[in-house]
Order: sequence, then structure tokens, then C-alpha cells
Amino acid sequence: MLLTARKNHDSQQAQKKSRGICEGIKALREFQDAAVIYGYIPVRGEVDVRSLLEEAFRQEKRVALPRCLDRRGHMAFFEIRSFSDLVPGAFHIPEPGEGLKKMDVRNGVMLVPGVGYDRSCSRLGYGGGYYDRFIGKTAGVSCIAPAYDFQLTDLLPVEVHDARVDMIVTEKQIIKRRMEDD
Repeated sequence: MLLTARKNHDSQQAQKKSRGICEGIKALREFQDAAVIYGYIPVRGEVDVRSLLEEAFRQEKRVALPRCLDRRGHMAFFEIRSFSDLVPGAFHIPEPGEGLKKMDVRNGVMLVPGVGYDRSCSRLGYGGGYYDRFIGKTAGVSCIAPAYDFQLTDLLPVEVHDARVDMIVTEKQIIKRRMEDD
């Protein structure tokens, strides 16, 4: 249902909302203070964060994007200097090409895509566990989910291995995870 809603989302409205979401993230202290932005390239109607990555380049922040290492849920982040460093990758998602520096994920902001979220910052991904495995290993990294407001629900069916993000930013609101929800 959430994937269908995102797929059927009007592209002009999606771009307008994406710009607003990126402006909201850019205004956050977490983004302003971050030396590294761990981003993603949007696919299948995800929030378009490329303008945010471009802003990070302008501010001379380091930008790293994920590369799938296998089809069992393992990925790593590699530093890019521009979008021209990307090549077609796993699942038809552009990813950093060979010869780029692998990053140790720490001390920055990670933009985490997903299918849906709830108000306790639980995240529903695509089922591969790529980000769930990563979020648990990100000491010193603020995990922020750019999302359309329609991707929010009151409660998601989550499992023990499902990781939660620190914050969800939509075109209408910012939801921060409360530690007492852990």
C-alpha cells in the first residue's frame, strides 16, 4: 500500500515536497555540524535528496554513497566527489564505482530511505536488511529518514532486527526518536 502510494505520487508534487524535506534537513544542527553525509540515490519514488548532496558538496562536506557488496544485505559506503563517480549497480541503483575510498561510517549524518515509518521512528525497508545492519553499527552518526508525510503511520509491524532511525523529516513535520521508546 505504501509503495503503491509512493509510485502513484504526482512527480511535480514529489519534487516540490522533496525540496521542502531537503530544506528541513539542511536547517538541522545535525546536518550543519556534520563533516560527512552518508546519502543515497533515490529510486522508485523515494524522496529526492540529490539537492541536499549537492549542498554538501558546496559546503565541502564529504559525501559517501552505498554500494551493495552482495545480495545478502551487506553494503559499504564509498566517498564520491561528484555524481559522475556513479555507475549502474545492484538492483539497478546507481552506486559508487571501483577505485573510490571506502568510508568507516562514523561522525556524520546518514540519510536512510525506506518504504514507511511510524511515530516511534521505526522503519520499514524493502526487506533486504541492508540499512538495518548498518544503522546498528553507526556510533556518532545521526540517522535521518527523509520521507513524504503519507509514508507515516501510527504503528508499523517491526521485528527485533528492524533498526530505528533517530529522526524522520517530512514536508510537514520532524519526528525525533524518544529514548524511552527504545
